[in-house]
Amino acid sequence: SLDPLRPVPSGASQDMIRDLLLFFRAYPEISEGIAKTGYELIKNKLTNEQAICY
Repeated sequence: SLDPLRPVPSGASQDMIRDLLLFFRAYPEISEGIAKTGYELIKNKLTNEQAICY
């Protein structure tokens, strides 16, 4: 049975995901920038949490 807490992507959000993928393929430098920014944010967040924990 389907997990009621896990949303199944509707047609609209599937189209949105496809459009995003096409956009990132068309502009690899933008997706690279987003990936680097996301990586930096995650790395900083983990570093901050470790500093708080220890």
